Amino acid sequence: MFIEKSDSFLELSSEVIFPEAANAAILKHDKWADVWETLTTDADLNYTDEKETVSLSSLVMSATSAIYQAITDGWTMCVGYSGGKDSHSLLHLFLMALIRAVRNGTNISEHHFIQMSDTLIENPEMHYQASQVLNQLRMFIAEHQLPVTVLVARPSLTQSWVGRILTGRGLPTWTNSSTRQCSTDYKIAPLRQAKARYLKNAPASVRSRVCLMLGSRDDESARRAGNILKMGGQARKVTLTEHGGELYPVKEWRTQDIWSFLMACGSESRFPLPSFMPDNFSLATLYKDATGECIWSPEKPTRTSACGARYGCSLTLVFMYLELNSTFLFLEFKLFIVIERYPFNVQQAC
Repeated sequence: MFIEKSDSFLELSSEVIFPEAANAAILKHDKWADVWETLTTDADLNYTDEKETVSLSSLVMSATSAIYQAITDGWTMCVGYSGGKDSHSLLHLFLMALIRAVRNGTNISEHHFIQMSDTLIENPEMHYQASQVLNQLRMFIAEHQLPVTVLVARPSLTQSWVGRILTGRGLPTWTNSSTRQCSTDYKIAPLRQAKARYLKNAPASVRSRVCLMLGSRDDESARRAGNILKMGGQARKVTLTEHGGELYPVKEWRTQDIWSFLMACGSESRFPLPSFMPDNFSLATLYKDATGECIWSPEKPTRTSACGARYGCSLTLVFMYLELNSTFLFLEFKLFIVIERYPFNVQQAC
């Protein structure tokens, strides 16, 4: 695994009390500064009707307020990023809040970090998408001098697929497995190790107040909602845990809310909300090609099983529980994206 640098930002409600500024305020006129007025005045962002009783603006203001409050309360924010639509939305919300705190001159932690796991056997297209996002994020962080670091955690040789499977140290995860040992070895353990290494030299006051922020939503599945409830996760305030704190800013968002938000974010002037990227169309296209998910549908989609919403690792066997036709379609998708993105490598391999 390795460690690299990167950045972050956020907003608040009328009930939030601003702490006294400890640094000089940064006066800068751009979309990141104007976003709060835009959220108040933009007609599309504030649209409601009989079906859409809560506006997108209200959701964004509530989420950014919670994150901003946590930042100004002295929490060091750990943003869990996977490259999917939910964590990508969370990253945008975090950057909005962090930039506001920094530009207000607020005394905040200098050790915020964004964590991502690279299992080394990711779906190639998802890996490519995430790599592009992180490259642009690093440049954005450096440009705006934000107090946030990007940690990319990779499994060690013994934790990796090669170290577990090819050496005979472990077995592949099958559909009837009651546990996902691969998740522990490929993701959980490397993330914990990367976090420990990063915080090792930080002050004790920082290590004791780390808030894990996740893009998990109740709307994803009944199981996911149950897990969040079991952990006591909340959307509007930090929940204290034995490891520090946890916050789920998009917990109450629907899938359509996520896509509406992402499609409204972009660095170009045609988008009402700011972003460190020109737009988020590539992510939408990836979801469309993989699962047929339509980002423009106004209807609330029916819940699907977890595997129906995941891309899976390139060497996973878990997806084989799907119906035969779905399995072939999924295999065809995996093969298609490899050939399209990496034609030379595929030809060499053959």
